[in-house]
Amino acid sequence: MALINCPECGKEISSMEKTCPNCGCSIVGNTTENKQTDNRCPDCGAILPPNATVCSQCGCQLNKQGGSHKFTSQNLIQGEKILCSAKWHWINYVLFGILGLLSVVFFMLGIKEVNGWYEGLAWGVYFPSSVIFALFFVYGIASLLDNEFVVTNMRIFIKCGIIMRASYELRLEMLESIQVYQGIFGRIFGYGTILVHGIGASRRIVMRLESPLEFRQHIFMELRKENN
Repeated sequence: MALINCPECGKEISSMEKTCPNCGCSIVGNTTENKQTDNRCPDCGAILPPNATVCSQCGCQLNKQGGSHKFTSQNLIQGEKILCSAKWHWINYVLFGILGLLSVVFFMLGIKEVNGWYEGLAWGVYFPSSVIFALFFVYGIASLLDNEFVVTNMRIFIKCGIIMRASYELRLEMLESIQVYQGIFGRIFGYGTILVHGIGASRRIVMRLESPLEFRQHIFMELRKENN
């Protein structure tokens, strides 16, 4: 049972209470009687301001979870919970966006030449190139939206692939180290590659994650809290 702050009077009350014993404010689930949704800390249950990034009660950081974790959620076992997940850096979308732009450019060139002197070039080069770039663009964006890098209180999940799926799971007691690599552009734009090493030769690489050093630190902070 956790203690939370009443959204009306600010007094500490039990999270199991339906009404505040001090002011009578109705508290049902995550909503109060004014029908506004409360922002609750996932660790201690304290009610926080809407834009809070750190819990004032337990110090839990609230802004380090992102990305998709549908696959992980479907494979959680009893007592397992998601601690944090990675955010893909915006440069991933820019790279695949360039492929989408090239697809449009080659398509327009093909339209321009389809009835001209270079009709063979249009059907032999421009249109096929446009289709290839478009396929890489769609597949790349879909992969980013479907890939997962999730840390639970028991395991690390890494899942990638759409048509052909590859998943990597590492029990936390088997975790040996997490290394971060950043090149020049990675340090400038704030992205990097994370290498997850398990005991032995097991390892997995996740590229172009947002704020990799902060994310690695957040992982170890969460693991320390779970072990205490």
